[in-house]
Amino acid sequence: MRRSVHVGILVLLLSAAAHGAHAQNQPQPPSAPVASPAAPAKKDQAPAPKPLRHARKVITDDDIQGIGSIYKGGGGPDLSGINDCDRNCFESVRSAARIYPGGTEWKRDLLDAIDKVRSDGPWQGLLGEFGTVRGKFCSLEQERNEELARVSDPHNVTAGEISVEEKYNRLFKSAQADLLTLYDRAHFLKQAHASSALEMAFMDLQTNRIITASCYSLSQPYRPNWESSDDP
Repeated sequence: MRRSVHVGILVLLLSAAAHGAHAQNQPQPPSAPVASPAAPAKKDQAPAPKPLRHARKVITDDDIQGIGSIYKGGGGPDLSGINDCDRNCFESVRSAARIYPGGTEWKRDLLDAIDKVRSDGPWQGLLGEFGTVRGKFCSLEQERNEELARVSDPHNVTAGEISVEEKYNRLFKSAQADLLTLYDRAHFLKQAHASSALEMAFMDLQTNRIITASCYSLSQPYRPNWESSDDP
């Protein structure tokens, strides 16, 4: 009996050894290659980020009727769309330049004219100064109204009210002198475009849009407006 038990154990051991040897002889699946870490990109090879493009505003019918830009407050109008011109703008400039409307050649000429005005650095800078002066008029108007509200009597004209009027009459005259100086400089800069009636007409349209921009109270939230006002 003991002999048969030893024989059984020996058979089991031999069977396990043979199974292990058979498993070792089986082909193993190839291991996946380990990816080497990518070399860090050189900083000088990184492409420079492209600047964000701002949406351009297209001039509408209202712009052509002596309307201005979007007035943000004391800083002056937003001039981001001052060089834009849609079909209505084209027709307004054509009419101001006294160009016969037949055909399309004048439209190509106007495209070239707008490009030349847009690329005129001194002129573009002067438009910014027009916007600043327009903002000055709007600020003075608001300040005057606020001061008058504090000193006015609904039943009588007061000495304080007259003093406020005199004060702001002087300030408005000073701002008006600044505006006239800008018109003189504009006349000088436009001489470089005197050979093109279309360029001159488009430049006049730009200054008109700025000086007729409506004023809003600085305490009010920003909202767009294209309606003209009487000042300056």
